[in-house]
Amino acid sequence: MPGLWEISYAFAKRRVGHTPGKKGLECIIPASGEPINLAVMTGGELASTANGDKDNELNLWSWIATLLSSYSEILSSIAVRLVKHTHIKSLFRSMSWPIKSRVRCKFITQLQDRIAIRELIDAYSFCADTRNIQGHMALFTGDTNFEVYMDEKISTPTQVVTGRKNLFPVFDDLNQYIPTMHLNAQSTINVNGDHATATTYCRAYHLKLPDGVQKVMIAGIRYYDTLVKQDGAWLFAERRL
Repeated sequence: MPGLWEISYAFAKRRVGHTPGKKGLECIIPASGEPINLAVMTGGELASTANGDKDNELNLWSWIATLLSSYSEILSSIAVRLVKHTHIKSLFRSMSWPIKSRVRCKFITQLQDRIAIRELIDAYSFCADTRNIQGHMALFTGDTNFEVYMDEKISTPTQVVTGRKNLFPVFDDLNQYIPTMHLNAQSTINVNGDHATATTYCRAYHLKLPDGVQKVMIAGIRYYDTLVKQDGAWLFAERRL
């Protein structure tokens, strides 16, 4: 444990805090006025000593002190490990608690956004394979831009569709295949507030049975997405593939 955490916790008119100059956590019980010293050991273990026969109170406060100390260290460890550079770590450690809390909240929000964006990308493939056309269309903004490049070496798109309502025939075209399977691979996601960009690799299988003969078209796809967060939900503002 990197140093002793100073904890002040009020509950049932009792306080756990750190007394300067003493090693450990001191539990003050106003009813008796007798202090109980709780020394924090390496690895989260707690060694305790008490004045008088205070076994029950000691066990209670040992548990509370361990819980609070572990909780504080876990939060700080997560935040510090996300910050890679030494000078940023030093800056983070010098921050006041309210500022640290805001930094942690920002990290958590970004992680939540990245998960939501990946779920949106996967929902696109799921809707395609289940032929859920309405659900498919609902993943896009009203003024979305959808572009298809059959040959990525050619800069001019093969197909361009503007507006969510015009996407129906695009997704309905998948009904020419019996089953399809879209397998999403790695994604690179960059979030900036309520806007984001993403690049995703996909392998798609399309099966036809012309004259009873199975024919499979295998497509290697890269999706280039521009996304926006509207009313708390991430949507495709543009998808190019």
